[in-house]
Amino acid sequence: MSDLTAQSSLAGMTKSWEGLTLSEPSVFEIVSVAIAQGRENEVAKTFATYYGSQLPKPNEFTTINEGHALWTGPEQYFLLLKGEDETADLSVSDVFDGAVYTTLQSDSWVAIDLNGTRIFDALEQFISLDLRRAKYPFAARTSAHHMAVIVTVINVNEVRLLTPRSSVQSFLDALTHATDNALGYPVS
Repeated sequence: MSDLTAQSSLAGMTKSWEGLTLSEPSVFEIVSVAIAQGRENEVAKTFATYYGSQLPKPNEFTTINEGHALWTGPEQYFLLLKGEDETADLSVSDVFDGAVYTTLQSDSWVAIDLNGTRIFDALEQFISLDLRRAKYPFAARTSAHHMAVIVTVINVNEVRLLTPRSSVQSFLDALTHATDNALGYPVS
């Protein structure tokens, strides 16, 4: 009989340079939310009541009582919810009583957290956005080295990148290479 052990995409990876650490964050769920046509006002009110925040606008994310929400397209959002719950999409759908369409995205995306004082020195070599001038909290969907990425800038010393699981190793290799070029070789 097989003994299967759950493992994250990056096996808890941590890499450090002077002034920057890359790491795989602890467990959270990603739920995509698409608003049903004509139900935008209802969803906005329910979102504010249940999550304690307004729906995020383009290029921003918001802190909600269970994690973060970010705009991903017209009438579309990602909810990054703390904890592990393989039915998170159903729970979110229940909150909105049929006014949204939800999909659990956790197994499709991988997160990499960047912490430190030299984040933007590394990212300016990797992502073609001027993140130094972004208004925090900032979120954008873009590409890096021809791979999809969602960038969330929490503050000047904290950034989270989301990238598709199918290309995460290539993404990490490119990010590491760009960081080596900008900051020198890793310290660990």
